[in-house]
Amino acid sequence: MRRRIPAALLSACLLLTAACSADPPAAESPPPSSAVVAEPPVLPTASRTVTLETIRASAPADLPADAPYADAVSYALYHGFLRGDEEGRFRPDDLVDRATVVTVLQRMSGRTAGYDGRFSDVSAGDWCASGAAWAAETGVDAGTPGGLFRPGDRVTRAELAAMLYRYAGLMGYDTALSGNLEAFDDSALAPDSAEPSLSWAVGAGVFSGLAGFSLCPDVSVSRGQFAQALVCLLAYGEAESAACEIAAGCVRTVSSASRDHHEEIQAAVDAAAREYGAVGVQVAVVEGGAVTDTYAGGWATRYQLCTYDDAGGALVTSEYGDPMTADHKLRVASLSKVALAMGAMCLREEGVIDLDEDLGTYWGCRVRNPDYPDSPITLRAILSHTSSIFLAGDGVSREYAQVRSRFSGGAGFSRVQPGSICSWGYNNYAFAVLGMTLEQAAGQVMDDVMTRRIFRSLDIDAAFESGSIRNTDLLATLYNHSGGVERSVSAQKSLGLASATPGATGRFFAGGFTISAADLAKLVAVLAGDGVCEGLRVLSAESVEMMESPLGIPSAPEESCPFVQCHPLRYQEDIYGRGGLFYHTGSSYGVYNCISYDPDTGDGVVVLTTGASAARDDRGIYAVCGDITRYIYEVLA
Repeated sequence: MRRRIPAALLSACLLLTAACSADPPAAESPPPSSAVVAEPPVLPTASRTVTLETIRASAPADLPADAPYADAVSYALYHGFLRGDEEGRFRPDDLVDRATVVTVLQRMSGRTAGYDGRFSDVSAGDWCASGAAWAAETGVDAGTPGGLFRPGDRVTRAELAAMLYRYAGLMGYDTALSGNLEAFDDSALAPDSAEPSLSWAVGAGVFSGLAGFSLCPDVSVSRGQFAQALVCLLAYGEAESAACEIAAGCVRTVSSASRDHHEEIQAAVDAAAREYGAVGVQVAVVEGGAVTDTYAGGWATRYQLCTYDDAGGALVTSEYGDPMTADHKLRVASLSKVALAMGAMCLREEGVIDLDEDLGTYWGCRVRNPDYPDSPITLRAILSHTSSIFLAGDGVSREYAQVRSRFSGGAGFSRVQPGSICSWGYNNYAFAVLGMTLEQAAGQVMDDVMTRRIFRSLDIDAAFESGSIRNTDLLATLYNHSGGVERSVSAQKSLGLASATPGATGRFFAGGFTISAADLAKLVAVLAGDGVCEGLRVLSAESVEMMESPLGIPSAPEESCPFVQCHPLRYQEDIYGRGGLFYHTGSSYGVYNCISYDPDTGDGVVVLTTGASAARDDRGIYAVCGDITRYIYEVLA
């Protein structure tokens, strides 16, 4: 984990304020000239073993020595099951696809197969052709409906378990062993067809390095995790000593102070909801960079029934409806800005954007503040609310033609210098511009960018427009503090993708992001874990550091407590019993929300509410969120 913002840097921020008054995936095949293995690797067994020291000598240069999968990767490389790229890199964080899995399992089996053209999306000359044919012939994987193999599709944990289960049967390993899936929080998410293979993978220890409190059956698998599973499989099936030694060290140990004190925390959540009049509340907890626990209370959708009490002689109001769960979907208001920033970092890593490039480059027109014509307006400045783009209200159009017209005409700017902390002004309109800019640069809508880079890998159901999430039946009604409906479920379902044209509108980027606390905690875990969640690298550590990088302490009369403005996170020292927290809040249409995390420990808290009071605590955070957040951090300490 990273350290908090150094005190010296905070002091520099104070002085400044006073002055103001991805590389392509590694192909599993070797270069074309050696794509066919003349001599298949020899399967290690209890009688054919090698020392761990010898195996570690095979470690590639890009393999972190302290990674939990390090020895497993070296083992797989030493025995020739897995291979690096032409430059000798293994790329352990790359995601595994179907072509890789079948090719590797074929190598391990020592068998060959001629390709007969049975799959329309695999050609005879493709590096995975023999593996696909072998998988189909042996029943390890028959392909997908319609005569397709889909070699480039990412493999989920459930899919990997199924292929390893069938491979184990092919090799004569015991497949009758089963584990207790009910011990995992998300066992209900596993389809019935996947239960036998997942149960075996758990019982045989094949997934001992993957599964924690949850199985996460629809989460993707990295190359490093794949190596772990292979070594654990060999330890189980072949009892080879080095594999057994490595597998013993792969076991993922899990503990949770939140789970140990779950009833106490639930009581505190319920008490805060009552005190501040929340209709519904969701909470999720991150510990050490992993999502460990969730809480919920109140109603996702509430109905009130008024009846006459004959005995009491008075009207009695009772409530019923859809109880809130941690999986219901809520519009998270300005927390959308954090999600959008993560999308920007994904595109930065891909070389699609440059945070310091002139905004006009992406809009095809001059975008300069006429009062500061020599100061470029950048994406980095938008992320820190210092772009000098004017602070437009909700009534100002976020459509492409109108936004571009204001830019090209030189209008639409405040009379402050771009990029300076002295120019800080919380700017929803600028984040609409940011989202539109990212879409124009990527040639994709941001929902698709986020799905491709983050959501699919971590099995997150979220979207920048409420009606675009996968399961709209989980949408929660948004209530104000008086109990009135701000946004009904039906109204939110109607808010689908505003335009399929990238960059056509920015209406939802500043506050329309819709997600559950359970899924939002995964994004918080990514930030708290230096870009990693569930063992998958989602962002580079550099990208997280950029989001956390401090610009200064703004002079913001509307904010009740000073904070360090980052990109776009905020930071406060000595808050809620922690040395420092990165955080962001959001409010709109009756929701009051907060996410936060401790960069020293990797702990984090997500609080989403509807219908609560707008009261703030002594740190400038909505009190309903602050009370819950403070209590949980105290428990986790």
